[in-house]
Amino acid sequence: MKGAMKVGQVKEPKVTLISWTNNPIKAIASQLLNMQGKMVHDLNEIDEAYAIELVRDLKRTALAGGLEVVDVLFQIENVPRALTHQLVRTRVGATYHQESLRFTTREDGFDYDMGATIKTAEQAEMFADAMDDLADVYAALVKSGVSMEDARGVLPIATLTKVGVKYNFKTLVHCGHVRLCYQSQGHWRPIFNKIKQEIETKIHPVLGEFLAPICDFTGRCEYKGIFDRKCPKEQKLIADTCGDCRYCGECQGMCAALKKFHRLEG
Repeated sequence: MKGAMKVGQVKEPKVTLISWTNNPIKAIASQLLNMQGKMVHDLNEIDEAYAIELVRDLKRTALAGGLEVVDVLFQIENVPRALTHQLVRTRVGATYHQESLRFTTREDGFDYDMGATIKTAEQAEMFADAMDDLADVYAALVKSGVSMEDARGVLPIATLTKVGVKYNFKTLVHCGHVRLCYQSQGHWRPIFNKIKQEIETKIHPVLGEFLAPICDFTGRCEYKGIFDRKCPKEQKLIADTCGDCRYCGECQGMCAALKKFHRLEG
């Protein structure tokens, strides 16, 4: 299929931070100083090291309102539409502008994502053949006079797309709590790690410290419901905690440290 991804190729997701609130560390610090009655009228009045200290201290509290004064704008490319369907579920503190298949054609074929659990050559061939067939149908529909907005109905959610997203930083931190967790779909952690890297490189490492799975902040697993997946991080904790404990079989891995992690006590 002309222009489409071939079996075995990986098209790397791309994340670019293109805009952010001016002087964000001091902007956050200024609002934290407001809470102490110390109104700042010029950000240059705030010592940089002191501003970093104030911002870092926010990691120790749930009172993270100061983070709301910072906005960040990302361009995200080469991600499946399955991911953007999930991305836009965050509606407070985020805005989106996605590539529209009403206005952009895929007549020359489309790039697509092949999931990580598709491992054998036979599985990959089956998947690629299906993508080829859909691309041919799409092109034939458009050629026959069907509008792009109707022809796009045959394109799969594995189709790669592009989206711009503006986050309020407090919202981004919440998204990081969820999307950096092993509960998330496999596409998410690489994307959010790239978001974190962009924040650390272009703004400041201290803001990157806020982008971590929720258990890094609460010290316990927050996903113990019937719909949640087993966590490899939790399994490592069990192994590190229990080691070769001769009682491990009797307590079924539920010693005091693990009970706390599971929110059963403490």
